[in-house]
Amino acid sequence: MTVPRTIDGGFMATRRHAQWLATTVLTVSLLAACGGSDDEPVIKPTGQETSAAAAPDPDGLSPEQREAFDAVVAYSTAVVGRGSEPVAPLIEDLVTPEVFDFIVPAETENVDQAGRQYIGTVKLTPTSVTVQGDTATVKGCQDGSAAYIVKKGDTQPGVGSRNLGSSRLDFRLVRENGRWLISQPESTPVKSC
Repeated sequence: MTVPRTIDGGFMATRRHAQWLATTVLTVSLLAACGGSDDEPVIKPTGQETSAAAAPDPDGLSPEQREAFDAVVAYSTAVVGRGSEPVAPLIEDLVTPEVFDFIVPAETENVDQAGRQYIGTVKLTPTSVTVQGDTATVKGCQDGSAAYIVKKGDTQPGVGSRNLGSSRLDFRLVRENGRWLISQPESTPVKSC
């Protein structure tokens, strides 16, 4: 097959001209996109305008789910992080009256009156957080491998100390006055999270 020749130098010259034209158009387009005057910076500062809501949640939770999960974390931290402090004032704004009336006597008898206290911290990991209107369910695991119940006054685990271990959580919450409250805390011991 023969390629017809053109007056301007043939097929190769036409192809070179087309490539040059495409390159020129692309270069002009890129320069125009970068445009602006010499007074305007090419990359404009954003300052502190980026909202926290734009940042992805580390657990993949929506803002509403995060609020419910954070309520569970606050409750767990209040109980375990209290050391030898009374539990009542620490959880009264975190739980429903029914849970308060159950947890406070149980913690008082089993920890405070038994001459014990908590040391260490727990880590909670959500596996699912479901929010439906003013109710929520938070399921997950509480890793208490770094938390202990020890003799009152001890700062390190020793003889008679008990490691909290891990627990599977299944907490129910209700929203009252714009806040999530623990309405049914359930945990089941497991070997690990």
